[in-house]
Amino acid sequence: DHRDLHSFPTRRSSDLVENSLDAGATNISIYIEHGGIKSVTVIDNGHGIEEDDLYMAIQPHATSKIFEAEDLESISTLGFRGEALASIVEVAEVEIRSRFYKSDEAKYITVKGGEVVDKGDCALSVGTSINVSSLFYNTPARFKFLKTPKGEEANVTRLINDFMLSNPHISFEYSVDGELKSQNEGTGLLDTVYSVFGDDVAENLISVSFEEKHHKITGYIARPATNAVVGNKKKQTFIVNGRIFEDDTLSSVIQNAYGERLMKRTFPIAVIDIVMPFELVDVNV
Repeated sequence: DHRDLHSFPTRRSSDLVENSLDAGATNISIYIEHGGIKSVTVIDNGHGIEEDDLYMAIQPHATSKIFEAEDLESISTLGFRGEALASIVEVAEVEIRSRFYKSDEAKYITVKGGEVVDKGDCALSVGTSINVSSLFYNTPARFKFLKTPKGEEANVTRLINDFMLSNPHISFEYSVDGELKSQNEGTGLLDTVYSVFGDDVAENLISVSFEEKHHKITGYIARPATNAVVGNKKKQTFIVNGRIFEDDTLSSVIQNAYGERLMKRTFPIAVIDIVMPFELVDVNV
């Protein structure tokens, strides 16, 4: 699927950050070079990976996130498929460094083209660091499906902003080519909205809140006739149980609620966070 190839740096950045979140990290740092084509590094302070599991983590169909068959009926993790690292190590050079929270030592493995080429001890605080470089070194024809570095960077940047908004109590740091691009202190959704959209937009948003037996909805929407109303839907963020999703129906509901308060072909910036029982959500859809 060519669409998969177009977004490889973005999708793999997403997979790595999701794994950090599922590992219970409260601080996550993301570094990309050349739009993520040259390298992507994600460092977290999660619970880490046990030494024996470092090798298992890169195997196809392996996951540490499903323990019983019943877990498939109520998915509470993000990267639940367990396929991310296996697909990454096949087409790149990957170094995984990790210190399990019950261990006094950190370990690392280096994988190239799916094969472990180096391993040993290293220095690291509790957590995990994964560096992906030399993307498609062994499948050069796939390079033609990538966007320009700036295009890939824009996609990754939007992804990281989404992660910040959907995890406002997690501290994020995101750097591009050695320069800090954005940062979130993990102090709640309002502060994150200011970090992602800036003061001029955030000050023109209205808080929303609704709760019933099985659903809780919170977030922020734009005041009409302000610079929080823009020319496309790209700044509308919908979250369900911590997972970003796109939904034209929900976007239309918001648009219709404004009635004639909006100019034609303009759209309100919105961040809508929905919390509901996990068993009512089909993450594949």
